[in-house]
Amino acid sequence: MVPDEQVWVEVGKLISGQIPDVNGKTLPVGAMTGTYELSVLADETDKLNEGLFEGKLVVDKTYGYAVHGCASCCPEYDNRYIVQDPLDLVVGGWSTQSAWGFDACTGNTDVLRSSNWQTGNPQIATSNNGSNPITAVAVGTTTDYASTQVMAPDSRGYCRWSNVRTTGTVNVGPVSCAIPTNFRQTTESNLPNGTLHFVYTWDSTTGITADLAGCTVGETVFYPGSQNPYVWPLPMVDQTRNPDPHQSTGNNNFSPDNNLPPSSYRQPYAYAHFPAIQRFWWICPCFQNGNLQTFVPDVTIDRKVFKDADGIWKYQIQKSGYTNKIALP
Repeated sequence: MVPDEQVWVEVGKLISGQIPDVNGKTLPVGAMTGTYELSVLADETDKLNEGLFEGKLVVDKTYGYAVHGCASCCPEYDNRYIVQDPLDLVVGGWSTQSAWGFDACTGNTDVLRSSNWQTGNPQIATSNNGSNPITAVAVGTTTDYASTQVMAPDSRGYCRWSNVRTTGTVNVGPVSCAIPTNFRQTTESNLPNGTLHFVYTWDSTTGITADLAGCTVGETVFYPGSQNPYVWPLPMVDQTRNPDPHQSTGNNNFSPDNNLPPSSYRQPYAYAHFPAIQRFWWICPCFQNGNLQTFVPDVTIDRKVFKDADGIWKYQIQKSGYTNKIALP
């Protein structure tokens, strides 16, 4: 359709001739009243001003129905905003974010397609590798913004999805109590019996470890399924409570973690494998109503018995990029 071109639709002939639309649908033969929609098919060679600029359809003088349209890119999002603005957090706290916009084509307010979240100053607040949530790091104020997608004309007038920045504000205040922070691994070693041995530690937001005496720090291992205890698959002989939690007070900031092999092995040997999920967590009664908080994303502990390339049956454990492998007796 070119600008100023007029298109006339004789609805009576569409009905009497049962002329189908592009989807093969026809208007009912006895239709006397009702509504219909005029669509202009376009492709990527059509420019913005070559769409339906204004259309007017009249059935008859008594029962007429007119529709008008204008050339625009839809959805056309105006008044884009971040819902949680300003976002108020305390050090160590976090919150998910969402960006919305008003669609001028439909009149609806919709969630915008977001591909990337960032903050203006990651020393005050940071995103989770470009995604939700936003996590408070230090006291202060910074911006947070989402790279959201909207439909807009490009330089040639074609409608395209393009990225725009939707910006908000993050205010970070001090916590009213000490909480654990800076959780990290300090050492790792492979023991002769096949154990992966780790040591973890953490700091206090006040800089004084003793202030964490009222907090609990722990780790829980979740084994496959809901069976409790979890029975290890043969030829590994062992069983473990499921889930398996371990904890201590927060001021004990030295946490050894032994990822053990099975207690024994049963012959004949055969291939066996199972993963377990390890979660490192902490609880402080004065922080977020004492709800459990996680230090880092869950870690997978992978154990298996297999016949190695040298023809020897072996037990292997892997976690956090480390591997320990021993020959079976």
